[in-house]
Amino acid sequence: MSKPRGPKPTKTPTTRATLVLRGADVDFEEVLFDPERESGRESLKALGIDPHAVIKTYVYQTNANQQFLLLMHLDKTVDSKRLAREVNEPMVARCHPSLAEGLMGYPVAGMSPFGTKQTVATYAEASVFMLDEIYLFGGKPGLLFKLRSEILTELLDPTWVEVSA
Repeated sequence: MSKPRGPKPTKTPTTRATLVLRGADVDFEEVLFDPERESGRESLKALGIDPHAVIKTYVYQTNANQQFLLLMHLDKTVDSKRLAREVNEPMVARCHPSLAEGLMGYPVAGMSPFGTKQTVATYAEASVFMLDEIYLFGGKPGLLFKLRSEILTELLDPTWVEVSA
């Protein structure tokens, strides 16, 4: 007897970020896309997601090698000089991807601010909070979390900054 053919059921991956959100008992929705078959922006467009509502997690470091997270809209760039002033440092730079992955425990393409291996300060672009719902990467390429922006304040208590270029 042959097995029925059709689309394979999609299993949502479990990451430390997923466990943190479930453990905090917050409402969120997991959104999956195939990062191997589609470019990120094409995937978002196909899913009807505004890139401005997608919040990317960057790992930065100071001259003293102190790391911190920055949450920024996917469609914006970071003004590093303004960011340095906001964190009271003469200069900041994004961490090398291998360092960021080792410190945080997630691939750069799926970096999540939830459930990181190391606890570090978190900064977030202030306009992120103006959005009712946002999408954050869930700790694995192809996994987004749709959630209310207030959850960032509840779980991460970020310092709100204005550093988009």
